[in-house]
Amino acid sequence: MSFSARKEKKSENIEIAELEKIFEKSTEKSGRFNFKAKACAVCPRNLKPKSLIFPHKISVVVRVSDVVNFVKCKRLAFFSIHHPRDFPTPLKAAREIFLSLRKGFDYDWAFERFSTLYPEARDIFVEASKNFTFSDELEKLIPLKWEQYYYSEKLKLSGIVDEVHENSFLWVSLKVPKKERFENRIKAACYSILTGIDTAYVYYCYDGKLERINVSRRDKYNALRIIEKVRKVEKGIIPEREESWMCEKCVYANSCKEERSTFASRFL
Repeated sequence: MSFSARKEKKSENIEIAELEKIFEKSTEKSGRFNFKAKACAVCPRNLKPKSLIFPHKISVVVRVSDVVNFVKCKRLAFFSIHHPRDFPTPLKAAREIFLSLRKGFDYDWAFERFSTLYPEARDIFVEASKNFTFSDELEKLIPLKWEQYYYSEKLKLSGIVDEVHENSFLWVSLKVPKKERFENRIKAACYSILTGIDTAYVYYCYDGKLERINVSRRDKYNALRIIEKVRKVEKGIIPEREESWMCEKCVYANSCKEERSTFASRFL
């Protein structure tokens, strides 16, 4: 290598090192990296594209619940990410009942757990307890872990599985749907990606029914595509408003009517 070539190579390495320092400082302060604003001052015009890979690292974690919300309603995903609210629901109460009974406790213990988070929601818990059914089908599933948290460093994806078995996992829902829900397959695929297990169960606790889902490669592929779209929503893209039966009971209904969509929403 000639002297001029070595000098040019050394100069390029120094410039890349400067970019990396800017990236680290920007990430420490804000958790994100504004490459256009920060790097233009030192970025050489002839810098190779492969040297610019590092600014595109993913830093924000997407939750499985965000992915499922996107499938249900894109705007629900937006508001749950940017304006999260924690409120009591029959499903949350039923989940506490299920976990308590599966762990060998009773309804009183389930209410203790639920009321610790939502002390003024006794009526919701009573309603859930009246409708809850504990099926004998659950006996064939031997739980190894409950409320298990999973996180993928590679995908920056996280989620909590209600129950984990040797070769399967399970989460709780309320009623058996009239037809198979696409959101269930996507949720199962997300958990499969996190756990490495391809067999999922959904326990419909109001009907006492157990549904098995065998996760396919296509399911995982679809889940990854939706995760990409959720990341766009996380960055601030406001989806277009779509009317559905869920709007009547949605806690974000008023905010949704006032919030306008962004131009980029048409690409979601």
